Amino acid sequence: MRVLIYGCNRLSASLVADLAGDGAEITVLGGERDCLESVVTHPGVRVVLTAEPMMQDYLQEGGIDHADVFLAMSSDDHQNILVAQIAKHIFNVPKVVCHLG
Repeated sequence: MRVLIYGCNRLSASLVADLAGDGAEITVLGGERDCLESVVTHPGVRVVLTAEPMMQDYLQEGGIDHADVFLAMSSDDHQNILVAQIAKHIFNVPKVVCHLG
């Protein structure tokens, strides 16, 4: 399973640990260097450091074209909603989860 996670924080880092243990191929997009450095230690995880993670170029660099699952997990609800819509309706990712709150 190929998973693309938008946003790196405590919640998404916890999900990365769980998913990596299940053998998923995971890419995390985010601008939080410390968080990205902590999650890349898990097997099967790669990270994309972004200046503006909502740009479609970064989504494509992260592999959204081949993602089975997209998780919008940033701390910004508005960005999560927008990027989840892009994943679902522009890139046709089969499973999209948008974290709010």
